[in-house]
Amino acid sequence: MIRLTRSIIEHKLPVIFTADDIKSLEPDDHVRYCQMSRAIASGDIVRIRRGFYTLNKIFRKAVINEHVLASLFVPTSYISFETALWDSGWIPEFVYEIASVSPKPSFEIKTPFAVYSYTRVPQKNYMAGTYTTGYTNYTIIEAKPLKALADYVYAFEYDWHSLKPLRKSLRIDIENLQTLTAADFEELEGNYDMENVTTFLEGIRKELGV
Repeated sequence: MIRLTRSIIEHKLPVIFTADDIKSLEPDDHVRYCQMSRAIASGDIVRIRRGFYTLNKIFRKAVINEHVLASLFVPTSYISFETALWDSGWIPEFVYEIASVSPKPSFEIKTPFAVYSYTRVPQKNYMAGTYTTGYTNYTIIEAKPLKALADYVYAFEYDWHSLKPLRKSLRIDIENLQTLTAADFEELEGNYDMENVTTFLEGIRKELGV
């Protein structure tokens, strides 16, 4: 075990640590760079992406939560689209990509753990229709099902105005859709300026009778 690895374990750094965390252990830039290079080359430290690291799984006492990484990479983002729908049990197909909404221009990040996509969806309040969960010392922000659907309709520019395409294209059960309440729709009312999203929300709300 390399000295830096031992120091990380002894100082109990978070399971996902940053370059700044390492700097607190070794302030000398040259020494720190050499130690990090050796630790990564030996496999003691895994580089998740620039600035984010974790220990080799043989040294970790906790598993890497892929959703946590999505929030750490872009703190102003929230998990949405098919990822949020899968997490809620609304769609049957497993989702391999962690998809999020971000106020930044759309981009993608590939890591040893998962592929992360971030899509810009303009809104008045990005956090409307989301919920927050905790995982160890981290926070995960995720879209509720209706918001995930609204984001999906915007991103793919769908002209949907009924429940039929949700059941046919996404294979969402009517029982799940019937759990939506007036409060779910009111939470998103006026949040999107896009006509297709507004038409979609109004259409399925009318059909659901809420």
